[in-house]
Amino acid sequence: MAQAVLDAVDKEEHLLVQAGTGTGKSLGYLVPAILHAQRSGKPAIVATATLALQGQIIDRDLPRLATALAPILGRRPTYALVKGRRNYVCLHKLEGGFPDEDEGLFDVGEADASAGRLGKEVVRLREWAQETESGDRDELVPGVSERAWRQVSVAAEECLGSRCPLAGECFVERSRAAAKDVDIVVTNHSFLAIDALEGRFMLPEHDLLVIDEGHELVKRITSTITDELTPGMIRRAARRARSADSAEVLEDSALVLERTLEALPEERLTAIPEQLALALATVRDSARGVQSELKPKPGETADGARQVAIAAVDEVFDTSARMLEERELDVLWNRVDPRRGAVLCVAPMSVAMLAREKIFQERTVVLTSATLALGGTFDALAGTMGLRGQGAPPYRGLDAGSPFSYAEQGIVYVAAHLPARGQGGLTEPMLDEIEALVRAAGGRTLGLFSSMRAARDAAEAMRDRLGESEIQILCQSRRRESGRDPPR
Repeated sequence: MAQAVLDAVDKEEHLLVQAGTGTGKSLGYLVPAILHAQRSGKPAIVATATLALQGQIIDRDLPRLATALAPILGRRPTYALVKGRRNYVCLHKLEGGFPDEDEGLFDVGEADASAGRLGKEVVRLREWAQETESGDRDELVPGVSERAWRQVSVAAEECLGSRCPLAGECFVERSRAAAKDVDIVVTNHSFLAIDALEGRFMLPEHDLLVIDEGHELVKRITSTITDELTPGMIRRAARRARSADSAEVLEDSALVLERTLEALPEERLTAIPEQLALALATVRDSARGVQSELKPKPGETADGARQVAIAAVDEVFDTSARMLEERELDVLWNRVDPRRGAVLCVAPMSVAMLAREKIFQERTVVLTSATLALGGTFDALAGTMGLRGQGAPPYRGLDAGSPFSYAEQGIVYVAAHLPARGQGGLTEPMLDEIEALVRAAGGRTLGLFSSMRAARDAAEAMRDRLGESEIQILCQSRRRESGRDPPR
């Protein structure tokens, strides 16, 4: 695999590599990627779908690899992790440069311990921000609630960019500037998709892109360009833009859309009904009016509050306008969310041409996973990414196989004698079966359950049943994914 990656780089030809789990795929692409970075003077980009693999590469694979390669290369290979803006503290927001996410709660600049649990978390965040060198949320231990983090971070659309008075100290800009000088930049599929599809140029200039967990790429691209419109979203945009005289008109349009969506069934809309078209046009035109008022005059710059309002109104306008366009590949559907109510969604049926144009142009792409081929060929996957058909760039497919003999080293066991599970949760016979399997394996068991409650019930039962043994029972918490491997 490593030789195939190196050959693909030399020939500037895309490569799809299937290699079994545990075969060392990350080393198979990291070694040639580091070699290429050293030769070309440009970093290689590695994109993963999950935080777990991202953490494995940054915390385990690259440090060990850098130590091993340093004597051979004459220097220690360097690497960096690049994330979206929401993952970093915004210093300008901490200084009160943006409106509070929870209007009327308290001003971020005046938060203190008396403001309750949320206030205490924000106070802790402010203190941490004075000490941290990275501003990266993952370095804050223990973490804080999502609601508290929103008080100190901003989305990309809300950022003032070079107009920010604290741009020179910005954690995001510093991390991205540092990434330009390393050998390997690690990021995620969503960040890659936003960078490529929206042309934000957040990643450093490069000519080698490695996409691990490649079977997830199409899903992540689709998710990136899937839009939603809800009455609540329109009302929030109107509140943020309340300085505009036409904000009230925008808020009224939310009620028009809400009543229209409530009358529609939860299903795909093969054509936009006349009443829905009128409601969407009302929303679009109302948003356009607010946009005109919020637009800074010549020589004027938008402050944080106005930038947040502009971002919110722009999203409403862009989404409603897209829905009304009824693009050839777009699918529109209505659904009801238990918390948000009616939600109108739009997504593309295919992202093949978009992936061809935005991902597989002007660089070599190595796409790898344990599951890429279907029926011994890569054609099905390649087609979903625009690598087949007229005008498609050439690619090579490689199945690197696996050194493991699954027939000899693994057992598939189905407890067919157990009664079907009902609504009452785990039964005693099920727990007996789990206990027997755990004891037979001497521990070393990863249990996957359909709900957090079932996992906790099983963990508690096993602690009671296996208390006399040395087997330790751990259960996943609700905290954010840590990116660490489970114990073996």
